[in-house]
Amino acid sequence: MPRGDLKEVLIVCAKFGYLSTNGAVVDAMKNDNSIHIIDLHIAQGSQLITLIHALAARPGRSPRIRITGTDNSISAYARGGGIKIVGRRLSSVIASCNIPFEFHLVAASCSDVEIEHLNVRPGSRFEPYAQ
Repeated sequence: MPRGDLKEVLIVCAKFGYLSTNGAVVDAMKNDNSIHIIDLHIAQGSQLITLIHALAARPGRSPRIRITGTDNSISAYARGGGIKIVGRRLSSVIASCNIPFEFHLVAASCSDVEIEHLNVRPGSRFEPYAQ
């Protein structure tokens, strides 16, 4: 298989994984008015955009979305800046969907994250999100 073909196959597999995960999250939280997504390796945050659009398209009122993203210095270097870039990007997408939104960042690799870092509120429903 030529190298370019393998890259295309891997991209399709990754997108399928994101869509499958997003579908599971939307289904699991279909009746929740407030959703806290904890992405244990947020990277660019692109994987969350289709999830945000799916949540915005739910019948009735859109949920309030809180996203907590963890990130490490390697991803920040690859992205060309810190995790705040991801927060601004996701905020822009969510603003276009007219959904209440809160972004919380944790500048640490997922192996170094403690529950206290995740901003989990007592009684709130949250969904771990990791690929």
